[in-house]
Amino acid sequence: MRRATSRAIAAAASIGLTGCLSAPSEGGPAPADGDAAGVDASSDGDVAPATVDLLPTGLPSTTALLGDQDGGSTYDLLCPPGRFVTGLDSAGSIFGLARLRATCSRLQIAVDGQTEVLDSVYTAPVGEDADAEAIEPVDCSPGLIAVGYDGSLSENDVVTHLALNCAPVEWAPGPVMAEPSEATPELGQPDGFATGSGMCDPGWAAGGIAGQSGLLIDSFQLQCFQLEARPAG
Repeated sequence: MRRATSRAIAAAASIGLTGCLSAPSEGGPAPADGDAAGVDASSDGDVAPATVDLLPTGLPSTTALLGDQDGGSTYDLLCPPGRFVTGLDSAGSIFGLARLRATCSRLQIAVDGQTEVLDSVYTAPVGEDADAEAIEPVDCSPGLIAVGYDGSLSENDVVTHLALNCAPVEWAPGPVMAEPSEATPELGQPDGFATGSGMCDPGWAAGGIAGQSGLLIDSFQLQCFQLEARPAG
């Protein structure tokens, strides 16, 4: 896919993940309630703030599953509250991916269309193959969020590679996910035995990952959420 050229995305301030990644807090995205209700810039008399925090909200839906549900144990990893999936980190071997975890980022969006990544953390890892070797992480371009994936399986039905489909956020008014504009590099080695893909519902974005794992990653899917904007604070 081509990289985003939409006016809705200006390059965020460049930040390295090294040194800013840490163990996430527990819990997943929380729905809006009470005084923390989302920004509604379309209501009569309302004035949207210049900058808002972008949040996943409501109950998740899941993409199509790559792999099956027979191997390993279930994993269900939500990003910490207020963060979206923006990358994947893993280790790999000739047999498949292991020690997979998601990179989760907190984002702010200005009503003029500029999106900024504030900080990023990792989820806990899944897959325990100690012989797998660390491989290069993959990340969406700054300001983009994962909304889908492509991947493949080995003949032993374990995940051998993944790549994220990433999309920008537009202000309509209110935050709206645009169409995917790029794919990350491939995490792991593609395998021709079986391939698959999954996409969040239109307008939704990834806020976690799920599937089955043992020593290796047996299956994978994204957990997707609707978007909410709250005044930056």
